[in-house]
Amino acid sequence: MKCQHHPNAELETITTKVQQKVPWQEEYIISYTDIEYCTKCFLEHEKGKPMRLDLITDKQDYLEQQVEYYIESQIDKRIH
Repeated sequence: MKCQHHPNAELETITTKVQQKVPWQEEYIISYTDIEYCTKCFLEHEKGKPMRLDLITDKQDYLEQQVEYYIESQIDKRIH
């Protein structure tokens, strides 16, 4: 992945925690999500600009996704 606005900027990952109530339980459910963001966009956000999370898939990411999809499809074929 790379930033649409700063293609050469370094990306970082932060883990967010969300607590939410679901109708079928009395307890709160906690879920964690990893969010990748551009460090330059974050610095601009700290100076008052809106936070932009406009990441695009680069060629390397696309190829990795295709390889993962192929491996998963081969595993599914062997299981069934």
